[in-house]
Amino acid sequence: MKIVVTATGTDLEAKIDPRFGRCPYFLFVDTDTMDFEAVENSSVTLGGGAGIQSAQFVAEKGAKAILTGNCGPNAYQTLTAAGIQVIIGANGSVREAVEKFKSGGFAATSQPNVQGHFGTSGQPFSGQTGVGFGTGMGRGRGMGRGMGMGRGMGAMSPTGGMPTSLSKEEELAMLRDESRAMEEEKNRLMERIRQLETGKVKQVIARIDQQKCNGCEACLPVCPPQVIQMEGQKAVVKDGCTACGQCVDVCPTGAITMS
Repeated sequence: MKIVVTATGTDLEAKIDPRFGRCPYFLFVDTDTMDFEAVENSSVTLGGGAGIQSAQFVAEKGAKAILTGNCGPNAYQTLTAAGIQVIIGANGSVREAVEKFKSGGFAATSQPNVQGHFGTSGQPFSGQTGVGFGTGMGRGRGMGRGMGMGRGMGAMSPTGGMPTSLSKEEELAMLRDESRAMEEEKNRLMERIRQLETGKVKQVIARIDQQKCNGCEACLPVCPPQVIQMEGQKAVVKDGCTACGQCVDVCPTGAITMS
């Protein structure tokens, strides 16, 4: 069976990228032989429609299932219309996710779990109406060189916000991550307010907490100017950061922040 996995790199040990439409690479894997083909995602830089374009591409390649972290409504509709199973909540390495899929550890979702443009605004999807309070002003896209403060983290409804295929432990982990992200969002906004009120505005760039960094290198391939490099077992940010925020999205330990 041919499946496709959204990935940060070009081999089976690469980490899964949680974004479907804007992942750096698609890894097409034969589950019988574990042979694979890595294809660069040409939709990464699209201003809109990345999910639909990516969905059409994987359908043309003959994939029967997609393993990813999140999937928006437009991509979900296109994938399911093509008869492709959509599996969300995947994490770890590509190999680990494929092995879990082969052992029956995943179930296809019956609905998208994020809103459209998740790769740029990061808004969780709610299957019901209500509650969203998205505060993001676009990470690294407003006010010149990356002065947009925030991810646009929207609140989830109590019942519709999490993928139905997640276990209780996985859902708790995702909710805790959302809670931490919202707290970070609040802190960034308060800092920006302070800067504007006092006139002390500093350049916003990616910063890596060396104690939290586990050396996974997931941030390296997603950095457009390639200013994130490894020094020993830790990632560091060199001069030239454009504050695009993609490294923050893929960091599994929360070591990278924009400040």
